Amino acid sequence: MAAAMFMTKSVFFNLSVSALPKTSSSISLCSSRKVSRVCFSAVSNSNYNEGSEVVDRTKDRAVEVKEKVKEKTKEGNDRVNETAQSAKETAEDYSNDTKEKANEGTQRTADAARDTKEKMEEYAQEVKHNSEEAVETAAQKAEEGRKNAVETAESLGDKAKQTVEDAWGAAKETTQKIKETVEGKDGKDDVK
Repeated sequence: MAAAMFMTKSVFFNLSVSALPKTSSSISLCSSRKVSRVCFSAVSNSNYNEGSEVVDRTKDRAVEVKEKVKEKTKEGNDRVNETAQSAKETAEDYSNDTKEKANEGTQRTADAARDTKEKMEEYAQEVKHNSEEAVETAAQKAEEGRKNAVETAESLGDKAKQTVEDAWGAAKETTQKIKETVEGKDGKDDVK
């Protein structure tokens, strides 16, 4: 805005100085570059009309410059607005990209957690199954061991019974032999 004002002032100053007639009387009357009323009042009537034309041209030129400055200012504002809009869109795009990446990261983490949970559940099921098999196998082995123990006990019982029966039979025979030896072989005292 300050630049536009400076340009406008410079244009007015330059136009007003360049629009003055270059006569020897005006140069001698106006020693400085600034245009003042004194210079215009000292100009003769014939130069007055010429001076008013210069003023009109200066005014026209000032209006043109003013319009150009307005246009340039509007163009500058438009460019600033476009740049701001572009920056805003870029920031929004970056924000959306960042948000999407964050959501993707969150989703990947959730998926990994879900996969880990599923694997742990599968592992727990496998351990449970293996434990059940081990318990079942141990139960079967214990049952087989019990059966073997019962069979062995029965076998030992049968053998013990047989041994006792054999011992009883041998004892009877021995007793009979002793009895026969003591009584003699003639069988006078038969005891039955």
